[in-house]
Amino acid sequence: MKSKQVQGFKETKIGSIPYDWELVELGEVSRVIDPRPSHRAPVEILNGFPYVGIRDVTENGIINVNSCRKVGEDAIKQQEKLFKIDDNPIGFGRNGTVGRIVKFKKKDFRYAISPHFALIIPTSRINKKFLYFAIRDKQFLQHAFSFITGTTRPTIGIQDLRKTLIVLPSLDEQIQIGSILFTIDTQIENLQNQNKILEQITQTMFTSWFMDFDGITEFEDSELGKIPKGWKINQLDNIAIFLNGLPLQKFRPNNDSFLPVIKIREMKNGITNNTEKARIDIEEKYIVNEGDVLFSWSGTLELMIWTLRKGALNQHIFKVTSENYEKWFYYMWVKFHLDEFRRIAEGKVTTMGHIQRHHLSEALVLIPSAEILKNMTHVMNPIFEKFIQNKTFIQTLTQTRDVLIPKLMSGEIKYDSF
Repeated sequence: MKSKQVQGFKETKIGSIPYDWELVELGEVSRVIDPRPSHRAPVEILNGFPYVGIRDVTENGIINVNSCRKVGEDAIKQQEKLFKIDDNPIGFGRNGTVGRIVKFKKKDFRYAISPHFALIIPTSRINKKFLYFAIRDKQFLQHAFSFITGTTRPTIGIQDLRKTLIVLPSLDEQIQIGSILFTIDTQIENLQNQNKILEQITQTMFTSWFMDFDGITEFEDSELGKIPKGWKINQLDNIAIFLNGLPLQKFRPNNDSFLPVIKIREMKNGITNNTEKARIDIEEKYIVNEGDVLFSWSGTLELMIWTLRKGALNQHIFKVTSENYEKWFYYMWVKFHLDEFRRIAEGKVTTMGHIQRHHLSEALVLIPSAEILKNMTHVMNPIFEKFIQNKTFIQTLTQTRDVLIPKLMSGEIKYDSF
């Protein structure tokens, strides 16, 4: 700490900061409000506006619109008396999952927002981009967490959040710091949007080939109805190997070397500080590598291509591979049956929802002739490779950003060194 002070740093309640920076309460530089002071949940309707709760936002701050309840326009009008989504407010989870952070941007939706979020709207004293990253800094979060009350459902009050301390460089420095981090965030968002487009392309092509049979002129009868002549029908578990993971609580590391345990939580949110650890000497087949297809068959049924570092496959997750077919082929057929698998799992009301091995056998797959399949692969493989490449780059950028946030927010790295 002395070396920092000599170089122009001062000690504060939340650590060392440059001597010419201020330490202020969040409420001094922003409006911190409850989006629904009455705390009455709006009436749910079939088609309406997304009502965003904590559970609808990932650890990475992405809103899953499909999981949101839908509410009427009256809910929007009520909250517009307090703020507008055009203000791009920052949501800070203050009830349950405390510290979950999300940017609310208008884009294609008008959102109604749950009171489990506090909304933070900057004043003229603080740059909007800087504010977003400053409240994600560990120093800010640690101070905010000191106000938590309750054990079964942790909560931070609006007044306490307003008192949370935040660093405040000059406005010019805020703009520079916010710009650096925002540039990385924009790259991440652009790659995510690119991958959404790639997913749409692969789905469109799959539907064209295997549902609409575009370009096919000759058909024959089958148990699935009319299918292209010469095509075969097989079972999903015949075209791919579904390897269930290990009960990794039995394989805890016995030294400092370990593999992160990949559970459903990691499939959704990536590897975090809360990720469990396993020994490195588990069987090779239970190790997950970049590019592996994972399918969780219990609880929340999810399908993904893993692009993070090597990990250990936990039980309730299949690693899906094939000795005879390309990755795109078995991935798309699992995806095709995913909605049905989810319906089966939801129907198990007395136990945690799941599917069983026989459901994989009952899921049927169409297999074209070798020549047609080769042509399809020639089209699909580059798209899948680009998708995986983008996901990998997203992870690299995310890690870079997360390393930079505390260093820039503490003044350890100066913005002008970039």
